[in-house]
Amino acid sequence: MSTAASTTGTLPEHLERGVTREASRILSEASHGRLRRTFGVLAAFAALASGWEAYVQHLRGAYDDWLMWTPIALTPPMVLAGIGTIVSERLARAVLPWLSLLVLVDGIVGFFLHLKGVARLPGGFRLAIYNITMGPPIFAPLFFLIVGLLGLLASALRPERLTDSSPSTGRVQWR
Repeated sequence: MSTAASTTGTLPEHLERGVTREASRILSEASHGRLRRTFGVLAAFAALASGWEAYVQHLRGAYDDWLMWTPIALTPPMVLAGIGTIVSERLARAVLPWLSLLVLVDGIVGFFLHLKGVARLPGGFRLAIYNITMGPPIFAPLFFLIVGLLGLLASALRPERLTDSSPSTGRVQWR
């Protein structure tokens, strides 16, 4: 261990070089629009979180309307399509944009239905603080809308470049 690293509290030189190299690689990929896999995985995890939230919140509403099932039905295909961007270029270009568009539209429709649900409560928007707190969460469908936006962004970007296997680990690495 070098004395400079132990006395100043900074990273050792080889770690600092590695972090700097990775940061510049990520910035280079981003500047060339090569973040499809990254945004696909982000969309998949966001869909999983948003779908779970919709499932739990719609249980509270006892699934009174058939449209309450749409975010739950769209979540598994969106998760698979988002994760699928890692392995399939075709899936990222053909399936992900259309599925993301469906998710985006579902988020918009859900937002307006949640607004309508708050307006139907006693007092409507005159008792906005109470009804927005106790009624349907009006911003939850916007989270689902953001999942659709992430998917559309992922499908519009180019994939990250793949490097050869690393001699030290034997694993394929993204470059």
